[in-house]
Amino acid sequence: GLPLSTVGIQYGLQALRQGLITPVHFVELNSRIGGLDVNFNWVPERIKADFPAIANVYRTGYSNMANNMGSVAMINFTGNDPGIAHDTVHAYWVRWRLDRALGHHENFVMWGGPAPLIGDPNYVYMGLDYMSDWLDAVEADTSATPLAEKILANKPAHLHDQCSDGNGNFVLDEMCPEPIVTYFGTPRTVAGDTEFGDSLACQLKPFSRDEDYGLIPFSEAQWVTLEGVFADGVCDYSLPPVGMQDAIDWLGYQDETGQAIIGGEQLPAAAYPAGWASPAFAGHWDR
Repeated sequence: GLPLSTVGIQYGLQALRQGLITPVHFVELNSRIGGLDVNFNWVPERIKADFPAIANVYRTGYSNMANNMGSVAMINFTGNDPGIAHDTVHAYWVRWRLDRALGHHENFVMWGGPAPLIGDPNYVYMGLDYMSDWLDAVEADTSATPLAEKILANKPAHLHDQCSDGNGNFVLDEMCPEPIVTYFGTPRTVAGDTEFGDSLACQLKPFSRDEDYGLIPFSEAQWVTLEGVFADGVCDYSLPPVGMQDAIDWLGYQDETGQAIIGGEQLPAAAYPAGWASPAFAGHWDR
């Protein structure tokens, strides 16, 4: 199924409140944005999530809730935000989710710099050396201490957040401030979503002129349009997203006897075998 919903999202809400866009822009954006079907073709309707697909995204860790990441040593290279798919905010999402799930991010070190994505090209080999120091110290700890605690107890003192000028010279023993490293939110955060970036489907509340828009001057025709767009309600980001739950580590796929659970039925032979199924590849494709 499709584990995503855009129902109730008020795109551009913060920009509207800040006067960066007009009511006309806001109404057009939200009434015309539409959504995508399961094949990622544009459709005029908003996306409605499928269930239980959306819950499965959380429980399998496909959307990483960070609740099982306490036993992982991490050094994250963080550079200026180039946009597109490699948004710098992803690194911050990990840190914020760790804080939410574990109450700390001591096992997550951020090395920043001005180079897009990577921060500083010199980090590549330096990071391998530092990570080797860290993991070697953990490996040498043969006590019965839980791994998550070993990761913290054996982190080298010289390994911490830092900021580089991009040429291998450290300028701060903390994460780079703007404008050295700039990161941006998402259309959902501009719509009022939380900073964590893991809201796949929001819980809804009734559409309200006064609560959401205050004295913003919409025409009556614009109100009617918005009421139609948000007939099911608007996102209530004070509530947890629909289906959100901690990821389950080491998922099992066996029944009570230990046999693997296999669903579906075997497909029939193709009438006209082609591609990898053609006779030319017989005995080779499965190697």
